[in-house]
Order: sequence, then structure tokens, then C-alpha cells
Amino acid sequence: MKRPQYGNFILFVGPPLLVYGVFCFYPTIAGIVGAFTEWDGYSQAQRFTGLANFHRMAADEVFWTAIQNNLFLVAVPGVLMLALGLYLSSALSDERRVGRSVFQFTYLFPNILAGVVVATLWSFVYSPSFGVVKGILESIHGGLRLAHLGGLADWLGLKELAGQAWLEPQYFMRALVPMMVWAGTGFFVVLFLAGMQNIPKELYEAARLDGANEWQVFRYVTWPGLTPITVAAVTFAIIGGMKTFDSVWVMTQQHVPDRNQVLGTYVYQQAFSEARMGYGEAVALVLLLITMGFVLAAHRIAAAEKQ
Repeated sequence: MKRPQYGNFILFVGPPLLVYGVFCFYPTIAGIVGAFTEWDGYSQAQRFTGLANFHRMAADEVFWTAIQNNLFLVAVPGVLMLALGLYLSSALSDERRVGRSVFQFTYLFPNILAGVVVATLWSFVYSPSFGVVKGILESIHGGLRLAHLGGLADWLGLKELAGQAWLEPQYFMRALVPMMVWAGTGFFVVLFLAGMQNIPKELYEAARLDGANEWQVFRYVTWPGLTPITVAAVTFAIIGGMKTFDSVWVMTQQHVPDRNQVLGTYVYQQAFSEARMGYGEAVALVLLLITMGFVLAAHRIAAAEKQ
């Protein structure tokens, strides 16, 4: 590399690398090192303890509960968002469809809202006093009564469900599912639509000339063509479920019960609320490793199917 080119390289790449090193690379390395120490996060006393934090983690019931909750949020909302995103993008893939752009924006709009805003909004939706869920269930209950189907309304327990506190610990994780699906599906719709637009139209024309029906066109043309996008979508779904924090933190009003902990809130609680920075960094390291493991596994499976 010539000297002037080398100087330009340093000038344009150096500052971003410096910022990345200071705010990303160094904290990551410090966090990994801190996972093997006992430290309150404030004092200068930081004592190396080896694997003590991880031994403690193995016997920590709340930690294992948090992992289970994260896996639930990866599996259930993740699968629903991917399925709905693929279905809706297939429905909107026809460029001649009237109102296509409006539907795309409508589906994407919840995704551009901040997580705190979404969590606050759904806290009102689930309110047992004036929430939307309460209103819908009461309307259905009243409609069944007017239709002389009061017995069915009573059997379904609609009156009791209308007054249910959906954000109580025993229902909380399941209550997160509709919110996450509503907020995240639009992103996958746009992602799959972008992938479909890159599939050559000649393939569709050839398949239809051969007598393929819509399902066969999707199965043998659209789906194989979406493989790279699907891998990316699965990656985003895994990361989204594993890094859940703001929705749980806001909807529990910053007091997360043990049975509703996720790894993100548990890291924050241990590191800052209870001044166990070393243990919190150890939990964060495990969160990183689990997420990386799932993402790598998804890429390996996709690569194996492609071969």
C-alpha cells in the first residue's frame, strides 16, 4: 500500500475503529475477564475467583428459570413471527395487489416503535380495569348473552377472564407472546418480501407453465430461493428472544418476580441492584455463549440442507 493511500486509510478507518475499540471491544473483554472475579462494580477491590461464579450459577434456580423463559420467548413468539411473516409476505408479494404499500407500512409500524413504548402500550391493553382485552371479552360476553348463549359464555368463563390481571406472575410470560408477535412480525414481512423480489420471475413462469399449483410454486421455487433470508430471519428471531429486557422491565415496573426473570433482567439485577457485578458479568457471558451457539447451529443446519 502506497504512503498516501495508507494515510487515507488511517484517516477514514482509524476513528471508527477507535470508537469501536473503546465502546465495544474493550467493554467486551473487560466483561469476560470480570466474569471470573468477585466485584461490586464500584470499589477498586476486584478479586479473581476462577470458576466460582459459574459454580454458583449451576445451583441458582432463578438463573435456570431465566434460561427457560428466554427459550420460551425464542420458540413461541419466534416461530409465530416467522410463520406470520412468511404468510403475509407471500400474500403481499403480488405487485399488482391494491394497497400493497399501505399494508407493508401497517405491518412494519409497530416494529419502528421503541420497546419501552410498546411495553407501556400493552400494559394498558392488559389493564384489568380499562384495557382493550377486558373490553373485547366483555363485548363477546354481552353478545353471547343477547344471542341467548349465556351458558356458552359462562362455560368459557368470559366474565372472569375479562377481569383477569394478565400481568400477574403466573400469566406474565404468556402475555408477552401477543405483544412480541404484534411488534415484530412486520420486520419479518419486509425481510421476506425483499427476498422474494430477488427470486427471478422466470422461475415462477416456468413452474406455472409446467402445471405447478400455488403450493408447489411456493414449495419448489419460493422456499428454496428464500434460504439465505430465512437463515437471517431465524438469526434475528433467536437474538430477539435471547436479548429480551425492556418489555419485561417496563411491564413489571422494574420489580421482576423470580419466575418472570429473563437473562437480561437477571444480569441487570445482579450487577447493579445487588452490586454483584462479577456474577452479573458471568451470567451475561453465558447469555452471549448460548445466543452464539443457537445462531451457529441455525447456520450449520441451513448449510447442511443447502448441500
